[in-house]
Amino acid sequence: MTFVSRGEELLKRTRKGDLHWKQVSFNINSNWQVVLKMKSKHVGGTFTKTKKCVVNGVCRDIPEWAHRGRAEKMVERRAYFGVKTVERVIEFECGNKREKQMWIEGIQQLLNSLEIGSSVHWKH
Repeated sequence: MTFVSRGEELLKRTRKGDLHWKQVSFNINSNWQVVLKMKSKHVGGTFTKTKKCVVNGVCRDIPEWAHRGRAEKMVERRAYFGVKTVERVIEFECGNKREKQMWIEGIQQLLNSLEIGSSVHWKH
């Protein structure tokens, strides 16, 4: 879980299909919601714009993006996952399946901890 809270740089696909590198992390906010935080990187290497979205779920089965992974012959294939928000599914690319699994498990743990916490909270 600390892995997703600390964050890492991932490739994000926009709605138009463009690819952008983002510093991505997930945390629980004061309203007890899982929040995705994406920081854009400026040309000089400094982080500029930050965007936050409330996360409702994780998508494991994101198909390979067109023109990615096939042109390069790599030992391990890139892997893809998505994050469900109210508006849409935001897609990310990982270096391999192991990284993808770490992201999915970490995000799911955050989501599950809220479900467990809310059920305990309501019982009191």
